[in-house]
Amino acid sequence: MIILDTNVLSEMMRPVPNLQVVRWLEREPLVSLATTSISIAEICYGILRLPDGRRKVGLQDRFEEFGQGFMPEPTPTPYSMLPTLKKKDEAEAAVEMAELVLAFVVQLLPNDVSTLE
Repeated sequence: MIILDTNVLSEMMRPVPNLQVVRWLEREPLVSLATTSISIAEICYGILRLPDGRRKVGLQDRFEEFGQGFMPEPTPTPYSMLPTLKKKDEAEAAVEMAELVLAFVVQLLPNDVSTLE
């Protein structure tokens, strides 16, 4: 299994990604690729912080397209997760990495967490 970090995910979302990175990924079977909740949260939060417009929509689309097949299910879409942290960021309050990860993990939990043991 190959764990793709935030840098690799970001590179593949560029309008013209580095050819060496593209070729390396093309040689790897899709089933061998994975990423972490932290990397997904970082990418999603970065997209959410962008002003509305074509760039933001393009990044959302590329992130969803590139992530199909190796991201855990159900993965919230970049534009639907972490609204509380975005509001906090807009209020110029520091957003800690722990808060970012916690917010993402909570999005992945079932609606009724009272039955979790």
